[in-house]
Amino acid sequence: MRFARAGMDNVVDTMRRGDDETVAKGENYRWEERVSAERLISFQKGSDGVESPEDLDRHHGSYLTNAVNVFSKRDEPASFTASNVNALLPPLDETGILVRVEDLTWCASKLLALPNDKRAERWPKEIASLKASFDAGTSAFDLFFRNYLSNLIERRPMFAALKEELDKRPGWREDWTTVLPDLLGLAHLTATPENPRLVALMSYPVKRVLDAPGRVAKEHRFAAPTVLDHRPNGWFLPSPLPSPENPIHYGRAVHLRSQGTMMCEIIHRSITYELGDVQDVAVLTTPITPPLATVRKDHLEPLRRLSGCAAFAAD
Repeated sequence: MRFARAGMDNVVDTMRRGDDETVAKGENYRWEERVSAERLISFQKGSDGVESPEDLDRHHGSYLTNAVNVFSKRDEPASFTASNVNALLPPLDETGILVRVEDLTWCASKLLALPNDKRAERWPKEIASLKASFDAGTSAFDLFFRNYLSNLIERRPMFAALKEELDKRPGWREDWTTVLPDLLGLAHLTATPENPRLVALMSYPVKRVLDAPGRVAKEHRFAAPTVLDHRPNGWFLPSPLPSPENPIHYGRAVHLRSQGTMMCEIIHRSITYELGDVQDVAVLTTPITPPLATVRKDHLEPLRRLSGCAAFAAD
């Protein structure tokens, strides 16, 4: 992906001489093939002041707020419009099941509102109490989850995996707290015993996405993620543009343990969860610290071995 403004394009080249995270973000901008000309024009509006990586990061955040993570019900995320033609997916089978890991930590922190001088002592206990409430089937977790839903005011694209793909890996469901962060590249779920993270395993039908009210055509409700659909993130790596030799439409999640898996990665138009979508709740306490540059290299190599993809990211 190249920007029309030479100054903005030079910023990306500058990023690729920074630390591992900055290099990864710069590579993602450059390697992205699935952003249409129309979306790229939209992204570049108001970018005259972008002269540094920090400027680009702020500009990207503004674009997400205004065009992707929308609040108004009158608007739809650019990810699910005709302008995203290069990334839109063919209609999915409505009998399929989608799976994602939902981070509940931010809402727990907001609702508990622990004072700073008490957080270190009380936070692990409060998180453990919510987990225990879910396990016991008591009303405390139900109330928390309803509050969580009421605080979801952004209609941002939702990353998900297909249960059909996950089921090819026996045992993933029993050990999902370890398997899914690695398999789906969820490095943001890093945690420590002192600062645990509350997460939920969510599962819901494709039909829910297709039947949700809204002006988005059914054939526009699923897409492969591009660099413009979320905040710049080195643990994401763009997927090649489909071609006759490479008819793959999905994105491909970066495996955090460098296993070279090509797990499909999609985004879909947001839905309203139901309590029954929560399959399990867990408390994460383990730091996620794989070497970013190595993980990306170990993902890129098998990606290039796919038919028709040898030249992907060859700049």
